[in-house]
Amino acid sequence: MPPQGHASPAAPMSVPGLTTKYNSLVRNALDRAMHQAMSVRLFVAPTMGALALCLAYFEPVPWRKAMFIVPVGLMLLLSVTEWVRYRRFGLAVIRVPLNVLLTAFAQLLLVTASGGLFSLGTLSIMTLLFTTALLCKPGLVQLALGLILPWTWALAFVHYYDWPVTTLVPELFGGAQSMEHSPAPFFFALLLTLVLGATTALGQGLQRMLNRLYNEAIRERDRSVALQMEQNRSLSLLSSEIAHELKNPLSSLRGLSSLVARDVQGRTAERMAVLQGEVERMQAIVEEFLSFSRPLLPLSLRSADLHELCNDTCQLIEGLALDRGVQLALTGAASCPLRCDPRKVHQVLVNLVQNAVEASPPDSTVTLELYADNELPKVYIFDEGPGLDPDLATRIFEPFVTSKEQGSGLGLVIARALARQHGGDVTLAGRAQGGMVATLVLPREAS
Repeated sequence: MPPQGHASPAAPMSVPGLTTKYNSLVRNALDRAMHQAMSVRLFVAPTMGALALCLAYFEPVPWRKAMFIVPVGLMLLLSVTEWVRYRRFGLAVIRVPLNVLLTAFAQLLLVTASGGLFSLGTLSIMTLLFTTALLCKPGLVQLALGLILPWTWALAFVHYYDWPVTTLVPELFGGAQSMEHSPAPFFFALLLTLVLGATTALGQGLQRMLNRLYNEAIRERDRSVALQMEQNRSLSLLSSEIAHELKNPLSSLRGLSSLVARDVQGRTAERMAVLQGEVERMQAIVEEFLSFSRPLLPLSLRSADLHELCNDTCQLIEGLALDRGVQLALTGAASCPLRCDPRKVHQVLVNLVQNAVEASPPDSTVTLELYADNELPKVYIFDEGPGLDPDLATRIFEPFVTSKEQGSGLGLVIARALARQHGGDVTLAGRAQGGMVATLVLPREAS
């Protein structure tokens, strides 16, 4: 909710998940505006206060001296207090109506002390009303006008009738005293009333125009997002259907190629081995795509030990590692009990360790280090490979982005999705001594 007194545009048409984003946009915009306004006030208040105190120092009339000092103290106290509250608690604690009315009251006191209707301080009142009309609700604007306009006409009568003070014009600006006992104060009051009314109308008109433009932009964005979401759903369904239809023929090809390979020798056998390898690769890509396109199944939670899952992963990948001349090592905590979906955590570990082995050169070591001394156990997977291309570093978790020549670019996406489903995460980072480190973070209790 925006702070009381701020104008908030009507929410755009309903699109799933976008109303919250819209409200967040409004809050962020108001937060930035309030931050800037308070920063400006912290600069303006002491400056204006110093000027008012200078006038008070040279002013011999006691009541006018007091009317210079009181609003200065009020504005300084308000500025510092609200800035501290805003920095500590945020936008929600700021009471905009209180700020506007106290600022208006302080400015009216300064105007009264510095010449009444003949004071240049009336310009600051116009600025305050315009800002209020532009940013705040109409009710607050009317409330501010209800304070300012009666005060303005009261000043006209004080100018004309010399009551309860002889003159509102300080001796420093004594040239205007001769105009007080003429129709000039009432003319200035009427003129100021018209100007304040026009300023208010302009500010509110600009607010309505900006709200309309803002709402139109939000609605257009929402329509575009909704259309894109629908297109993405259609493409996802179509792609899933295609992948599913390819799955069975690929299985048949794999089986037939295995049967044919038994009866051939020489170059034909080598070619059949290449064919089998390509079929298996295509089948793996189809499986990964199907895993990526289908919604994540609910977690099947049960007690498990992360150390045992890491050990099982090393045993599973051991054959691939030996073929590549890579050693596997598991270090760190000897036990790490947690509640998770062991099958999915195992899938994440297999993906990360397999990637590390495939990236490592012969005679190198892939090390798994398990840290289990807090509520968020971590598994670090270190490799000694060439590292990651800087061009891919920020995009490596995007679908279909991969550094492998024959990779699908979906393994890391699925691994991160499964980790985040548990309330954890997967990250990749370079190592100073070369290679990469993949980090799996999991909570003790999956959320």
